[in-house]
Amino acid sequence: GVFAAEPIQAGTLIWEMNEVFDRRMPESAIAALPAFVQQTIHTYGYPSKAYPGEWILEYDNGRFMNHSSAPNTDFRGDFKGYAIVDIAAGDELTSDYAEWLDADETSKHVGG
Repeated sequence: GVFAAEPIQAGTLIWEMNEVFDRRMPESAIAALPAFVQQTIHTYGYPSKAYPGEWILEYDNGRFMNHSSAPNTDFRGDFKGYAIVDIAAGDELTSDYAEWLDADETSKHVGG
């Protein structure tokens, strides 16, 4: 999980894709990688709704954010995430995986 280090006000930008740090990878390039690297990408990454045929791999703590059907963040925008309620220091940050994964991938990640 990911926990707030300090209070976060509703509306605050908490994550933004940085293509120097975070990676977009075409499925064809992933298929050419060694099996252990593919497994890492499929464990920590996710297929992109915005870029069909590509996977996103975040290198920050965002990759550890847990799912909630009543999240305290919103990731429906252009690779940005915002607090949608006031979040206290120590509270877990959660997201609704369905905002950025298709139904099959969401069910894989939330045990459905």
